[in-house]
Amino acid sequence: MIISALVGIALVSFRQAALANQFVASKINSLVSVEGVVLSDPVLKAGQVIGSYRKPDQKSALFKMQFLDGSRVDLPLRVRFDADQVLQIDQRISMKVKLVKTQERKVAALAITKGEISIISKPRYLFFFTSIIRDEFRGLTPNNQAGALIPGLVLGDTSLQSQEFTLQMRRVGLSHLTAVSGANFALVATFLFWILQFFFKKLKTRLLIVAIILFLFIFLVRPTPSVLRAAVMSAVVIPSLAAAILLLLLIDPIQAIDPGFVLSVLATAGILLLSPQIEKRLKRYIQNIWIQQAISIPISATIFCIPVIVLLSNQFSLVTVLANILVAPVIAPITVVGFLAAILAPILPVLSVVLISVATVFAHWIVLVSKWLAATPVLTFNRTFTFFILFGVLSFAVWRRAKFLIYLLISLLIIQLSLAHFGWPGRNWQVANCDVGQGDGLVFNLGRSSAIVIDVGPETEKMDRCLSKLGITSIPLLVLTHFSIKCQLCPEMDQLLTIQVSH
Repeated sequence: MIISALVGIALVSFRQAALANQFVASKINSLVSVEGVVLSDPVLKAGQVIGSYRKPDQKSALFKMQFLDGSRVDLPLRVRFDADQVLQIDQRISMKVKLVKTQERKVAALAITKGEISIISKPRYLFFFTSIIRDEFRGLTPNNQAGALIPGLVLGDTSLQSQEFTLQMRRVGLSHLTAVSGANFALVATFLFWILQFFFKKLKTRLLIVAIILFLFIFLVRPTPSVLRAAVMSAVVIPSLAAAILLLLLIDPIQAIDPGFVLSVLATAGILLLSPQIEKRLKRYIQNIWIQQAISIPISATIFCIPVIVLLSNQFSLVTVLANILVAPVIAPITVVGFLAAILAPILPVLSVVLISVATVFAHWIVLVSKWLAATPVLTFNRTFTFFILFGVLSFAVWRRAKFLIYLLISLLIIQLSLAHFGWPGRNWQVANCDVGQGDGLVFNLGRSSAIVIDVGPETEKMDRCLSKLGITSIPLLVLTHFSIKCQLCPEMDQLLTIQVSH
């Protein structure tokens, strides 16, 4: 263990030293020329609001810099460029950029493009054809929340999902469904083994074909840290779990701080280690193995992931386990049918549309569960340290089977939720301030779930959450002191008044 820790520390140190390249550091806040390869699919980022000014939308992608002002430098960058610029993963490009310091640990700097981007070469065939499949598949999905969810469940492509729906999924603990995991590989592999038996009798032949298709599947869903983890995990047995993790960390130690990788590892560990124990206890009451696994798998994965989820969001939904149990039966049909639809999208789009329609029926159930449970309360921790103490005490109580301590913690939890529900804003509130990220939004109660609102702020989910707590469903008058901020919270308002205030 000591040797492993020392090796890990050394690798991380070498990687961090490489990222802190002195030549790159000397170019910070300077306009430079870079050349390299796009490492990820570009993602659209909404422009940040600063005061009364809203920056234009931009796209963001990982970029492997190979040349900096003509000098050979092999380091990763995060590049941001105009939203109307079209780039693809694995393209070789050159551009003028301004290098800026960044808090993102896996890159050396943030590169903001200045001017046009020159495309030197197209993506390699493997990336090119998988990009065509992803684009065609995305284009055939219905224009609704269920349709936007399918590419995420099958390929990890969340580009069609709205910010509101993404936050809703995160609130109820279902956001992990759109991160490709070992379950996706297992489902696809199982389906392939089943269908190939009708064409190939030899087991070795079927194994070889499945291995090739799964290798191509990695590029179809993109070789991100969590996908690589899932691919390796799907090829090993339980005793090799730690070896697989160590192998991936030796290749890229920065994965240790990647949230997707950590959650994926913890979920796998929970399913392998805790799920069998839960199934044994469920056998006393439930004989059907499918029902046992439908309950034990989401519970075990969620329990192991709770600490990291709270660390990332400072909140924990009380219905996370219930939500995962409710949606578990539809994950396999969506994954298998969606995989077939994606493969057939470029060559048989009509058949692909039929398969997508079948998957959409199941996806609607996930949307319904997400909406239904999003209204339930969540535990919010201003100090994450407090949560870890409570989680540690509860884990110890369960391990020691200290029923009195477990009942005490549950009672305190119920009391806290009751006080939080009835404590603010009170029944007879008249005026309320809502934290909107850049100050406060002011809400004047008009009665009958109606209110006048002044300012909504740049982060719409914060104001939306506050209005939900206040019970406001109608806004007859909205006043925006910064007219460039759009209201996305009140589509049914009776009147909109915008006042420009000179500063």
